[in-house]
Amino acid sequence: MFSHVTVGTSDIARARKFYNAVLIPIGLVERPVTADGGPKALC
Repeated sequence: MFSHVTVGTSDIARARKFYNAVLIPIGLVERPVTADGGPKALC
């Protein structure tokens, strides 16, 4: 069983558009960017 998958890209805007189109309909959204010392997020 997989719990995480990482896929790299050189075109962040295109990747964001693709993943939002795929994931938003199933209820997943980008996490908010916060200055909490956690991992870097797409901003």
